[in-house]
Parts: sequence; C-alpha cells; structure tokens
Amino acid sequence: MAKRGQGVKHVLTPEQIEQCAKYAAVGLNYDQMAALCDCSSTTFDEILVRQPEVKRAIEKGRSKGVGGVANTLYQQAMGGNITAAIFYLKTRARWAEARPEDADNAPKLEDANNEFSLNYKK
Repeated sequence: MAKRGQGVKHVLTPEQIEQCAKYAAVGLNYDQMAALCDCSSTTFDEILVRQPEVKRAIEKGRSKGVGGVANTLYQQAMGGNITAAIFYLKTRARWAEARPEDADNAPKLEDANNEFSLNYKK
C-alpha cells in the first residue's frame, strides 16, 4: 500500500470540508486549516485546486463570519453604542472626522449665525 508522499492524493471528506468552512468563519488561514486537516500547506494548496468545493466552502464560511460580526456591530450601533456607531460609519459610510487642514476652509461660526438669522424669520 502506498503512503502519503508516494503518489497518494490527500482528499478531504465532506465532514472535513464542513469543518474548514467553520474554521474560516472564525478567521483561521490556510496554513492553520492545513495543520488541522493533517496535511502540509503545499498539500492543502493542491487540495484547493483539486477540490474546488473546498475553496467555495471556505469562502462561504469567511462570508458567514464577517456577516455575523457585521450584524453584531450594526445591532450595537443601533442600540446606542456610540463607539460602534462611529466605527460603523467610518468603515461603511466613509465618514471621517475633520482633518486639521480642513479647518481653514470650514465655515466660521459668525457666518453660520448670520445665515441662520437671515433665513429664520417669524
């Protein structure tokens, strides 16, 4: 019987593929998954080519992990967590705080007061 390294191809079982998806969801990289699948990084790379369903499962797992964290962040932001709201707006809405060089071009307070008084009449 041939041993690994002597032409026998390492093939992941459906259970191992499902486990890889779970590993990906929590952030493990390919090298870490290879170790948990009892193969080298090189062999794992070959598996990804030979078994495209493994790569698809890993991509789906990563998406689920990111989606879960994003949902939790969103719920925190909507629930009044100011830090979560600021982080969400900065990363998802490209919201940014004013930079020092923007201060020179910012409207002056007296300009805003004058415009407000001109536009607000009873």
